[in-house]
Amino acid sequence: MTDANPRGEKFERGLKTRRTVLGDAYVERSLKAADDFNWPIQKLATEYCWDEIWNRPDLDKRGRSLLNLGMIAALNRPHELKVHIRGALNNGLSKTELREVFLQIAVYCGMPGSTASASPRTSLRRWALSTEPAPIVSAAWQGFVRHDVQGQAGRLSVRAGGPERGAPVLLCHSILTSSAIWHRQAIALAGRGYRVLALDSRGHGHSEAPRGPYTMDDLVADAIAALNHFGIRQAHVIGVSQGGMTAFGLGVRHPDRLLSLCAIAARADAPPPFATAWDDRIALVRDRGIAPLAAPTAERWFGSAFLAAHPTITAALLNCINETDPEGFIGCARAIQDLAYLDGVKTMRLPLTMIVGARDQLLVQPMTELAAMLSCRLTIIPGAGHLPQVDHPDEVDAVIDGHLRELARFA
Repeated sequence: MTDANPRGEKFERGLKTRRTVLGDAYVERSLKAADDFNWPIQKLATEYCWDEIWNRPDLDKRGRSLLNLGMIAALNRPHELKVHIRGALNNGLSKTELREVFLQIAVYCGMPGSTASASPRTSLRRWALSTEPAPIVSAAWQGFVRHDVQGQAGRLSVRAGGPERGAPVLLCHSILTSSAIWHRQAIALAGRGYRVLALDSRGHGHSEAPRGPYTMDDLVADAIAALNHFGIRQAHVIGVSQGGMTAFGLGVRHPDRLLSLCAIAARADAPPPFATAWDDRIALVRDRGIAPLAAPTAERWFGSAFLAAHPTITAALLNCINETDPEGFIGCARAIQDLAYLDGVKTMRLPLTMIVGARDQLLVQPMTELAAMLSCRLTIIPGAGHLPQVDHPDEVDAVIDGHLRELARFA
């Protein structure tokens, strides 16, 4: 937004009300994102919605919040609903009143999974899960098409969606999962005009599992094969865990192919304690297959409380883990054991944002040290586990959005 955009008394009154209801941080983000093209929309909404309507004296703000919750829920606008739940609390509605609101909505608009005995927090969570894109989806995604890509050692599967001329974003997943864990972020990014590629690593998801051993450079080469298949010269790369390690490898081996990096729950090296921890898991899978590893891995990543409270997500995660080919897991685990990109990462000159969950104790310290070394942004998300885009998606989405928006301003 430029200083040339006028702010009259009507705007300032509306802005004050908007901040009171929605919170300073949310409003500030909206204003900072405005440019000369969309400023008139910001001005119109602030003056006429937030001043002319919200400041009318014949209905108080609590009443207007109640109306908004009902209308927005009926229209199935989950993003706006989250914003106005916060606004309703700011306007003095209690959790008990929110419960009654959503019970009323359940009867007249439908609310899958709602029960009269549910706590307000559970009711809100169930409503969100019924309207927002699920965080893990192995089946087909709306607006995305799977493509077979020839990697250096076998067929790779890549989901592609969003405008073909949009700024490219490559999503790389963790070991023992697949592109399925990026469903929510992929849908959102495509909806904002990005060309999104979600790669299934070799031996994961729909990609073939060539015989091992693999190296991290092999996984990096697979990512380059995906970019080449779609004729993409440069892309933003967002990776979590093994995918974040692959992102570091891309930055070291192919910096000219990257617009930026966002590394989540990932380190750039494999010191002995970290590397040897994989030996028992490899031996277990070699002897008994993937299944015995599924439940312990899910609990290590998220904790039993989260898994118990989110049975749908848990089922999707376990299904995703169990789809992993044993050969693919063993090959990727061996590649992780030999991870050695730290020296190269220290000399990278690419825009880099890092994210880690506060409960991901094995990675908080090394990522904090790496961020200090590189003078890059690190967000530690309170309460989040190893795949924070699954258990704390709002926070991760906000960081990714800020990362990409900041780069777009300087493009």
